[in-house]
Amino acid sequence: MRYENLKIKNFRGFKELTISNLTRINLFVGKNAVGKTALLEAVFVHSGFYNPSLAISVNALRGLEPYKSDPLTSFEVPWSSLFNDYKMEDPIEIESDNEKGKSKTRLKALNLEEKIQLVEKLRRETFGMPVFSAESIQVLQFQFQRDIKQENREYFLILDQNDLRVLPVAQSPDFSTIIIPSSRRPVPQELSEKFSKLMISDKKLIKDIVDVSRIFEPRLREITILTVGNIPILHADIGIGRFVPIYYLSEGLVRALYIGLSMFEVRNGVLLIDEIENGIHYSVLRDFWKFLSKLSELFNVQIFATTHSYECIAAAHEAFSKDSSDFKLYRLEKLDEEIVTKEFSNNDLETVFKAGFEIR
Repeated sequence: MRYENLKIKNFRGFKELTISNLTRINLFVGKNAVGKTALLEAVFVHSGFYNPSLAISVNALRGLEPYKSDPLTSFEVPWSSLFNDYKMEDPIEIESDNEKGKSKTRLKALNLEEKIQLVEKLRRETFGMPVFSAESIQVLQFQFQRDIKQENREYFLILDQNDLRVLPVAQSPDFSTIIIPSSRRPVPQELSEKFSKLMISDKKLIKDIVDVSRIFEPRLREITILTVGNIPILHADIGIGRFVPIYYLSEGLVRALYIGLSMFEVRNGVLLIDEIENGIHYSVLRDFWKFLSKLSELFNVQIFATTHSYECIAAAHEAFSKDSSDFKLYRLEKLDEEIVTKEFSNNDLETVFKAGFEIR
């Protein structure tokens, strides 16, 4: 799965945004509050088209845990912030295409008349339908269309005074997408679980990841799982006669392993990384980009990443100097309350750096 073009309408700060000519590794830059994180969230929601609850979980990625509200008394529902300027009367539309066809996701907050029709329909067609009135619920309609398989799917995220439910039961997409928030530091169990999946699948791939991880810890020989206090924790052999928890070594190593193992987990899919440079020292950023490039090619993963760092951009430019076709940079800018993108190939960046222009 690979996106070539994206169009986002009425999502977060985007009234309408078009991004064209996407490649394997795509880096997004721009000032604060211009929509870099929102762009990743839009792709995440669109990629999880069979699971409308992802529209809620993106708020948790920002540190806002999913919450319940009383639809009869609350002026705000869990999904209201997804809509541009909180205007839920305007549907969200996210479209993508590639050489295989087009896909479209549409999110719409139902009005009272539409909720009445939905309740009547569900009561006729759904066994064991909870008893509630249209006036006492809030509903987010989630529609997905895809040319490739002539798919047309429709789900409803329903909030009443007791629960938040999805009808009908959501299905898993046929390709994976993972989003890594900027502040995300994996807990030991999570990292060990990802590592275990790789061990079960292909032990040779562990060697590949260990080999490229030596840019963060040159002494690294082996990584294994050891149990400490009933908790599985990744340990590293660095040649001192014993295994050491990787959390004691390098923040960059932990970050790189988490990204690398996530890339395996999302193989043939899409990986979204917010503030990709976090935890990585500027001196190894070029090698870090090479690490990402090697693994994204190995696992056939398309990457969308954001950064605020000039050093990170320069390092990416240098890392892809010999094979620039797999990398592209996009700058998001706000012009007259509209957000637009400017596209830069690696050759364009060469001109930017020589002229000393500000690209961040």
